[in-house]
This record gives sequence, C-alpha cells and structure tokens, in this order.
Amino acid sequence: MLNMGSGKGVSQPAPGVLAAGNSGMRAPGPAPAPVPPAVASTAPGAKVWPGNVLQDINYEIRMQIAARPFPRQQLEKRARTGDLVALTALGYGIGGGDAGIKQPKAGMQWLEKAAAKDFPIAQTYLAELLMVKGDPASLKRAGVLLDAASQAGYSPAHAYKFDLARRTGAPPQDAARHLQDAFMGLMKDYQGAAKDLMQPPKK
Repeated sequence: MLNMGSGKGVSQPAPGVLAAGNSGMRAPGPAPAPVPPAVASTAPGAKVWPGNVLQDINYEIRMQIAARPFPRQQLEKRARTGDLVALTALGYGIGGGDAGIKQPKAGMQWLEKAAAKDFPIAQTYLAELLMVKGDPASLKRAGVLLDAASQAGYSPAHAYKFDLARRTGAPPQDAARHLQDAFMGLMKDYQGAAKDLMQPPKK
C-alpha cells in the first residue's frame, strides 16, 4: 500500500489543532496560527486547500498517531467537538493499527465523521482502509473519496488513485497518469512551502 501521505520531510506546523467550523484557525495553543481557508473552486460547493497547508496538517496528524502512549482519551475528547485533526488521527491511528491498537470498524467511524466534513486528508485515509477491505463496493467508494480529496488539493490522493487503478485493473496509462499527477502535485506543494518561507515576516 502506498503511503504518500506520511508528511515526512515537511516542516513542522505551528502548535495547535485544526478546529472544526468556519474559523479556519488552529486552536488552542500558544499564539494560534491562522490556517489559510480553503478557497472555492469552479465546482459548486467544492473547496480547494493550499497543498502545502494540507501537508503541514497531515504532519500534525502523523505526530498525534506516533505519540506513545497513544493519546486516545484526549483525541476522543477533541474529536467529539468536531476537531478534524483529532477525528482523523484517532480514526486512522486505530483503524489502520498505526497507534498500536487495531480497531478497523471504530477507526472508520471516526474517519467517516471527518470525511463527511469534506476534509481531504480524512477522505484519503478512509479510502486507504476501504482499499484494504478490497470488496467491489469498498473499492468503488474509495474511488469517490479519492476523487474528492484530489480535487480539494491533496496531492497524496493521486498516489492512492494510482494504487486503486492497479487493484481494479484500470488501463496502464490511467495508472501512470495518477502517478504523474501525484508527483506534479507534490512539487507544487513544495513550491508553495518555499514561497511561504520567502515571505517577509509580518510586522
């Protein structure tokens, strides 16, 4: 299984969590840093996130999953408030077993809540767990989720689409196109991160 969404090699984000709602802020934490809001795309109701911002948020999610002992109680408390980072970290951590606990059904339920809020990282991780199940209905749903995540600006979703294309016997040129989209998207993400670093500090 490809795991292009690990966030390795990405600069550590500001402390805090991505809270649910329309504020687009990371909170709580010392001096909460604003997260650039998703901007509307051409598709009605669809939103596109800056790719480098999603990579930073994913890094935060991976750090939560890697924490030992796994902070399940804390994450559940935050997840019940609709916190997208907590919902995704909890869901993928226990759903895939990366947290040292493997409860696929419970993990997918938490991920479903974040995916229902059109959060592309959760959509991608939920798609991965569905692909592991491997039945036709799960693979079909994974495709829908990955389409949404990639359209929302999450580059790693393209790599999962490559994996899905191989699993479902799609033509080789389709699989190759998804892989190319993944690399092009990641390059764009890193360009965005570099541009952010070059910005003069705000007074």
